[in-house]
Amino acid sequence: MDVLFGSLLQLAGAVTLLWSVHVNSAAKPDRRIPLLLGNQTRGSRKAYGLQVLGNLFNLGGMYIWIQILGAPGVLMLLLSFLPHLLAVMLHNRRVAQGPHRSVTPVSAHGFR
Repeated sequence: MDVLFGSLLQLAGAVTLLWSVHVNSAAKPDRRIPLLLGNQTRGSRKAYGLQVLGNLFNLGGMYIWIQILGAPGVLMLLLSFLPHLLAVMLHNRRVAQGPHRSVTPVSAHGFR
């Protein structure tokens, strides 16, 4: 039962952190998101709240996994944090590639 609950907490933490990246990148699509250390830009409160909630879920799941496995249970935290890191890296890569193109096509008669 502990394995299931710990895994569910880790999964909830990973999903919440991914949600926070989505909210943050939707609010500021042309701004970098600091990966681990860096100058924090002013983001949305919802994104920060989701990050806090996701990290709390991850720490709770990690605590349960440490009770089960011992010290190797800390690796479960890295496993649930990996999707967040990859999503931030992909967002920062899109920002570094340059200006965003419009999704709306331009008509043959000129600009919209």
